[in-house]
Amino acid sequence: MSRLSRTPIAAFLLTGAPLLALLTACGPDPADEAAGSYVAAMQPVLTDNVALAQDYLDMAGRIKKGELDGGGVAEKMARDIGPLAGKIHRGALAVHPSDAQLADLHAQLVNTWSDRAKTYAAMSAAWAAGDDAAYESARASNLQVKVAEETAFGGINAWLGAHGQYLDQYP
Repeated sequence: MSRLSRTPIAAFLLTGAPLLALLTACGPDPADEAAGSYVAAMQPVLTDNVALAQDYLDMAGRIKKGELDGGGVAEKMARDIGPLAGKIHRGALAVHPSDAQLADLHAQLVNTWSDRAKTYAAMSAAWAAGDDAAYESARASNLQVKVAEETAFGGINAWLGAHGQYLDQYP
């Protein structure tokens, strides 16, 4: 054994330096970074999603209590609920996940929120026209959209969970 291999510097060069190089060469996982960035980018959109849910539930309660007639429902849908659903869709459309798999999952949510905005517009038009059949058709479509939204969030959260993140639909 040479004299150099017995010194602390030599021991570090033979064992510590390769380990240090290995540790510093490993940066953060790009998918983990994509997950964190995605969750942060979606927060303002999800805050609006909470407001939309609250407005919708408030409207439903007022209908049940007899406080809103067809004209009032159509006005509420056209003035508040429809535009907010559109804003949420546009907000989600502006988010561009850097991971391809997450981008595909996000696209499903964007499409679902586009469909939701369309069903709200159809519900509003049906209420305004007093067309019960058109309203029931739009309402049935809205129920399908809700299922699709839950499915989209399930897929997104399954992917995010593998990267230590979670997207709360109603933060």
